[in-house]
Amino acid sequence: MTTEAGARWKQWLVSWLVVWPLSVSMPWALAALLELADLQLPGWLFKMLVAGLISFNMVYWLMPQSSRLMARWMVR
Repeated sequence: MTTEAGARWKQWLVSWLVVWPLSVSMPWALAALLELADLQLPGWLFKMLVAGLISFNMVYWLMPQSSRLMARWMVR
């Protein structure tokens, strides 16, 4: 039932554990920064920036680290 990379539910769980805090904190942090800079963006642009920042952090920083950290557990 497991693949070489691990069970799919384990991959899902690790991804969710990384996405959830980002999707909660990133909009709040970006809104606070924009407020400090006294900038107002249209809603669609704000959402696009949040999605881009979350994706960037996931792909280049958090998923590689979390995959290495959880590698032994994922292949059990």
